[in-house]
Amino acid sequence: LPSEAQLAAKALAARRRQLVEMIAMEKTRLKQANDRLILRSHRASIKALGHERERIEEALENQLALDPDNVRRREILVSIPGIGRQVANVLLTDLPELGSTDRRAIASLAGLAPHPNQSGMAPGKNQIGGGRPCVRAAVYMAALSSARHDPQLRLAYKTMREEGKPAKVALIAVARKVIVLANSLVKQGRKYNPDYVEGA
Repeated sequence: LPSEAQLAAKALAARRRQLVEMIAMEKTRLKQANDRLILRSHRASIKALGHERERIEEALENQLALDPDNVRRREILVSIPGIGRQVANVLLTDLPELGSTDRRAIASLAGLAPHPNQSGMAPGKNQIGGGRPCVRAAVYMAALSSARHDPQLRLAYKTMREEGKPAKVALIAVARKVIVLANSLVKQGRKYNPDYVEGA
């Protein structure tokens, strides 16, 4: 069962996501507004929500820093290309199983494991599903960066694209590699290095 500290960190992370979504909605409304008063109202809301997001982010950082294990695990996570502090925070708060289970289970928990989808005699397709949407979204964003900056993952992405895989399918495969790599490194208690051979 999660501790009080873990529940507090998870609540702060959820609140940050809500604020980010509200800011995005206000920015969309700002683009559609023409009236000067309405424009000022949207800009004021965006500014206020931005300040509140910063306050919540600071509280989340402080909450996570109370646990030495979180500090150690975040140092490992941010050493992986594509994983910054915000993605690491999502993994720490919403995927506490990271480092304590196997590669198949962690991919499934992250919503990145392929599951067969078949009806009757029609040919089936593997699709990702289930898991935790906030974790899947965070790791997918990390994969966008990893596919550009990490030699191994860039090569894996390029190979899949050359084989005819759609860009999104290839990126999901990279995201799965990222979460499996993160799980393995946290389990071993060591930071990423480019010569790492995927295991665990």
